Amino acid sequence: MHDYNNAALSSRPPGLVVGVLGRDGAGKSTFLNRFAEAMSPYFTGIQKFHTFAGFIYKRGMIPRRTNNFDLTKPHKEKIRDRFTSFLKVNLFFTESFLGYWFKVRPLKSRSNLVLFDRSFVDVLADPVRYRMNISKGYVKLLFHLLPKPDVWIILDLPSDILVKRKQDLNYEMAEKLRYEYLHLQNLLTNCIVINNKNQLDETIDEATRFVLGHLDHRANRVA
Repeated sequence: MHDYNNAALSSRPPGLVVGVLGRDGAGKSTFLNRFAEAMSPYFTGIQKFHTFAGFIYKRGMIPRRTNNFDLTKPHKEKIRDRFTSFLKVNLFFTESFLGYWFKVRPLKSRSNLVLFDRSFVDVLADPVRYRMNISKGYVKLLFHLLPKPDVWIILDLPSDILVKRKQDLNYEMAEKLRYEYLHLQNLLTNCIVINNKNQLDETIDEATRFVLGHLDHRANRVA
């Protein structure tokens, strides 16, 4: 691991929100655990959320119509109709909006690092995962209205490696999703794409350097 010694980071910085994106099987969960450990010396605390902060809606609180839903293979599930998709994406938006102001923002103000495993913008890259049949233009409109993470990390992986991990995806589907996630760079600010096919330590090192570089730039700009 790289030795980070920077005068601008000698005291604990203001809080930071990091969104981690990528296809299922790209290694986000393992990455987030190790990344949190690497960043812990720089913040008063670390909080992790999945997709949104869960202000009102809790996964599992709404009974499913069938017991055959397989959370490990979301791409094989039936897509919702357009009206139900509209309701669902607005629920996601409301959760993301309220969750930021009532949960994330207070944590950030107390010098916490807030990590998101996925985000609202995932709906734009992979609507099938959320079983949504929804206009991309509408999703983009909602996304522009949301408070956003300060930094984005997109974990990439060659599709031939990924399909060995995710059996519900074939190579063509994996490649299409890879394009959609990489295309998000055009929409996101302070974004880095990291190829996660190498040793995890290398991935963590690259992500840490990018995030600390952002903090350094922010500290110098304020000064």
